[in-house]
Order: sequence, then structure tokens, then C-alpha cells
Amino acid sequence: MYHLDGIGQLPHLDSLLTINELDAVQWVPGDGKPKQGEWPHVYQKIYMAGKKIQIWEGIDNLESVINAIGSGKGIWHGNTYTSISAAEIGKAKALLSKYGIES
Repeated sequence: MYHLDGIGQLPHLDSLLTINELDAVQWVPGDGKPKQGEWPHVYQKIYMAGKKIQIWEGIDNLESVINAIGSGKGIWHGNTYTSISAAEIGKAKALLSKYGIES
């Protein structure tokens, strides 16, 4: 997995995606930048290259990425869910399950 950290690394994405041994990419736009779900072109590029995607931001961003790439396949969503209620955790897990995403 490669941690693509910040917009300064975006020029390297095409080269990174040609690495056969690279299985997944975690894109983090950086402080003060739009959230992960607001970069559909980045996720489409990763997905079309056959790489898995790791997302750490909230469920709304996850659903935006799923809509951008048209699938939940190959997405791993990591979140500790420490700052939301039990009902919200249940909703989040149901959404992840709906799309077949590991959490």
C-alpha cells in the first residue's frame, strides 16, 4: 500500500499505478484541502488501474467515492467510530455491508 499524502504527490500517481507490486493506495489530500470524497478523478484513476483503495474519512466521503467509481469493490474503510453514537455506528456498518466493504 502507498500512502499518497497531499496534493504535491498527485503528479506521481500515474507512475505509482504502474508498479505491479503495489496493491492499494490511500489518498489523503492534506490539511485545508477538500475531503477525500471530493476527489473523484483520483479514485477513478486508482480503481481503473486495478488497485485497492483505503479511505479513513467518514461515511459520507466513502459513499461519494463509491458513486465516483461505480463500485464498492476493492475499498477498505477504516474508522474508529469513537466520536459517533451507537445508532450512527449501526448505520455506518449497514452502509459498508451494503457495498461489500470491509471495515
